[in-house]
Amino acid sequence: MAAHLAVSFQANTSDVHAHGDWPVQSTSGRRGSAARLLRIEATSKIKHIATILGVYLSSDNHGTGLAKGLVQAAVAEARSNCVTVRLSVVTSNEPAIRLYKRAGFKTWTVDTNALYVNGAFLDEALMRVDFV
Repeated sequence: MAAHLAVSFQANTSDVHAHGDWPVQSTSGRRGSAARLLRIEATSKIKHIATILGVYLSSDNHGTGLAKGLVQAAVAEARSNCVTVRLSVVTSNEPAIRLYKRAGFKTWTVDTNALYVNGAFLDEALMRVDFV
């Protein structure tokens, strides 16, 4: 059963980009947070693009619906100002890829050896959802 969410968006207008910080608390009292979840580009040529920088939840919040709510909130916020939302996710993170696909994101390419973590290269799926 998914938790109901209380999600707020706060833009940091002193930055070149507008960043969103979503402190999250479900109605059941569980807490998690996602910092700098959404970035809307300030450069005129790409200001139609928003980027989800990351969805971070504590392990006790996995499976509660909080990540789904965060992604939905980010997409809804971006929809009012942008025509595209992009993100990247490590290709081995299958639960996150399923979450993003359910939210309408599609993989448009894979960046091979995008990250180097603990002596191993990791590929990243570059995903996007377009509103037009």
